[in-house]
Order: sequence, then C-alpha cells, then structure tokens
Amino acid sequence: MQNMLASERRAIEPLLKESADSLRLNEEQLIEMDAFLAQAWVAGALAGHANMTSKVLDTPLELGDLEARVKPLVEESADTLNLTVSETMRMWDYLSQAMVAGVKSSETELTAMLIEEKHDIPAEAVAWLEQRRDESG
Repeated sequence: MQNMLASERRAIEPLLKESADSLRLNEEQLIEMDAFLAQAWVAGALAGHANMTSKVLDTPLELGDLEARVKPLVEESADTLNLTVSETMRMWDYLSQAMVAGVKSSETELTAMLIEEKHDIPAEAVAWLEQRRDESG
C-alpha cells in the first residue's frame, strides 16, 4: 500500500506543478486540481486492477465502473475550475495522464506482488550470487 501511495504522489506532483503553471491556477484552483488529479489516478489504478484481474482469471474486462468514475470527474472539474475551453481541454489532458499513471502503477504493483508471492526472491538472488561465485572461482 505504501508503494501505491508513493507512486500516486510521484505521478501527481509533477502534473500538479505543470498544470498550475500552464493553466495559471490560483491557490483555490490548485487545491481543487490536486483533488481531481488524485481522483483520476485512483480511477486509473482501479482500471489497472480490473485489467490485471481479468488477465489472471481469464475473464472479460469490465470497465463500466471507469466510465462511472470518469464522467462525473470530467464534468465536475470543468465546472469547479471554470477555465476557458482550451484550458479545460488541457486540464483534461492532465487528468488523463494521471489516469494512465494510475493504471501503470496498479499493474506494476500487482505484478510485483504476484512475483513475490510465487518466488522467494532474496533466496533466489543469494543462490544466483553463490552460483556466479562458484563459476568464477
């Protein structure tokens, strides 16, 4: 869980800074934008989880929840930030980038968890190092 939270902040902080500069957000808008980016990241993380689950279980991918999360986010962000049309389009691009980062983070963390669950990585690393030492010595 800590890795996911750290991944979220690593993804969102640059997007927040860039969007603040690009869209000339005031302090109140910046707080709102941070919340919207976080919501977009979570929507992406949940979509990534659904994608990985469908692959592991070999079931059809269901993304209905993604639309249910994204549509209100898009509408609310446009209403709340009250930007020009071109700024709103750019703002939605930042939200899209946050969603993609959430998908990637979720898939990466789930993959790592599955690998760790199936393998004793430290023991395998030690065995590999010992084998290399024996081969070279």
